[in-house]
Amino acid sequence: MAHPPVRTALPWLVPVGAAAAVVAAFVLHAQVSAVRADVAEIYLADVWASLLCPVVGAWFLSRGGARPVGGLLLLAGCLSLAALGTGLANLDALDGALGPVGTLSAWITAWAWTPYLLLPTVLPLVYPGGRPASAAARAVAMAALVLTGLITLGSAIAPGPVNEATDVGNPLGIASLPLIGEVGGALITVVVLVLAPLTVVVLAVERVRRPRPGGTAALVGSAAFVLATFAFGQLSYPWPDVATAAGLSVLPLAIVVDTQAHSVREAERAEQRRMRAAREEERRRIRQELHDGVAPELAGLSLQLEGLTAEVDDAQQAALAQAGRRLRESAVEVRRIVDGLGPSAVDQLGLVGALRVHADRVAGGGAVVRAGDLPDLPAGTEVTAYRIGCEALTNAVRHAGAARIEVDLRADAGSLRLTVTDDGVGGVEQRPGGLGLHGMVSRAEESGGRCHVRARDGGGTVVEAELPLSPGEERPG
Repeated sequence: MAHPPVRTALPWLVPVGAAAAVVAAFVLHAQVSAVRADVAEIYLADVWASLLCPVVGAWFLSRGGARPVGGLLLLAGCLSLAALGTGLANLDALDGALGPVGTLSAWITAWAWTPYLLLPTVLPLVYPGGRPASAAARAVAMAALVLTGLITLGSAIAPGPVNEATDVGNPLGIASLPLIGEVGGALITVVVLVLAPLTVVVLAVERVRRPRPGGTAALVGSAAFVLATFAFGQLSYPWPDVATAAGLSVLPLAIVVDTQAHSVREAERAEQRRMRAAREEERRRIRQELHDGVAPELAGLSLQLEGLTAEVDDAQQAALAQAGRRLRESAVEVRRIVDGLGPSAVDQLGLVGALRVHADRVAGGGAVVRAGDLPDLPAGTEVTAYRIGCEALTNAVRHAGAARIEVDLRADAGSLRLTVTDDGVGGVEQRPGGLGLHGMVSRAEESGGRCHVRARDGGGTVVEAELPLSPGEERPG
């Protein structure tokens, strides 16, 4: 899907701004260090995360990725504000008092680092689609969001130094609430040492029970952060910084690799869909030519030979009779080839008519086929819709014992939508050894569409298929 240039370019303002803030932070740090020898070093892991994550986030969004994922990666750019704010506050405090710029900078520094806590917790749980894939994942993500919000609020009003890199106090800290800092520290411990490992466990369980696209990348990235965190206390400076930066880097880089691999796979699938669509269109053309041209011509020649038989001698009659048999056999073979190239009922009656004939055959008067104003359909879409509709009708009668079946066909927003609803006792579970449900889903996906089977409120089953109206196109998931 093409994206407007402005919308595509806007996310890149964040990594550009983060890079400018980091450069300014190092310049300010050098200026302060020239005056004071006891200035703490800039925390390089935060700086690295503030540069890497926004770049990956902007790249991910520019490729049409889920906004929550790209937004979380862009939010990591706030870490650069913490570094910049530290430098501005230290520079402003050299004369012993904070001015307006130093006050604002110190306050922003106090809480701008907190998006860091979302990188190992919420981000891997919502990648790649933007939503957690399970109830456990939703619970962990929500807990991480709530605790990070509380930590951010507490950091914004906690008294004392704004971070370990400066002795400048929080200008908006509430001195009468000295325990806020301690509570905030405890909550940070819960997020880093409890929720982050729990994220790894949830992703590992999802990977085993129901693998999903991007699950491996999310699991590897979150596990790398947890390993780096536990190694942090066992190392001497600067290796803790290096370990943390490495742990934070794995998930963004894994997202890049996984997204690129997904793009390659999608390009291959799109090419396969185009080839299948072209093949179906060519089959339709050949069927039409054989049915309308060759078959009638053979039938006409056979009749002409039969008319000539009475006018010739016995020897010639035998030869003509043999030629007539061969013509009739050829006509039968042509019809067999036509049938093999696709459902002849669709060619003769159209999609709606063919489905009505099949519905009458399997369900009698218990099935109703309704259709809106349908455009000319690509051959692949028409055949796929017919196969799915026939399978759904047959399943409803044979396995669900449905008394009433409704088939609805309509064109909507570039898609053909097929809905088959029944009042039977069937469900959405695949029968042992059965291929029906899987076959319908596979047929839809092969044509670039999708098919969903769900239980109907009040009993019964609903089969919903959405298929592209343009050959080789894919419906967005």
